Amino acid sequence: MVDKFSRQVGIVPSKVMKMNFLVCGAGAIGRNVALNLAHIGCKKITVYDFDTVEIHNVCSQGYLIEDVGDLKVKALNNHLLKINPDINFMPYSTKWRPDFEFYDYVFLCVDCMEARAHISKYYMSRKVGKQPVIIDTRMKGEEFRILCINDLKTYKEYTNSLFSNAEAADGNCTSQSTYYCSNIVAGLAVQRMVAHSRNGNYPSDSFGNLFAFCFGSN
Repeated sequence: MVDKFSRQVGIVPSKVMKMNFLVCGAGAIGRNVALNLAHIGCKKITVYDFDTVEIHNVCSQGYLIEDVGDLKVKALNNHLLKINPDINFMPYSTKWRPDFEFYDYVFLCVDCMEARAHISKYYMSRKVGKQPVIIDTRMKGEEFRILCINDLKTYKEYTNSLFSNAEAADGNCTSQSTYYCSNIVAGLAVQRMVAHSRNGNYPSDSFGNLFAFCFGSN
């Protein structure tokens, strides 16, 4: 029998399947990040999101008509089990809160700048255990940005990209959303994780505008 992961051998290290992942937010990007992780064989995934699926989430976030009214983490759980029945999915229908888990990678897919600052500071300042790699994803319409934190140096640089929720009011990332852009961002975010896991090169800050077909990285 052909192994279902045979097509990714040599690209995705097998060790990622044993790693522990945290996804903060199950919206357009967070849902797709979790699905991408499941498709490449990752089994231990924790997701925090307190929201329920609304009808506009079908087009903007990829949820199904049958999911409307359900908690996003409940709907996502159903989707992930159809990909891998053996997945160890931990859904929390609350806002993120500190826990005692040690994650290898943390994906920030929230729509609140203050939450980004709070979560990243918590994991980068923990004194017990190793610090996770943090991958922050941001999107509005057809524009996106992905930032990676893998040590205190990149964390210090990352803090310069943070601002208050009040300053973000005019550019709230939930005000405009396209499913195809969230697919791209989620895929790139998971690729950053894969690149890091195989000790490869990847940008700590990348951005793009699909409308202008303009992309860059630092």
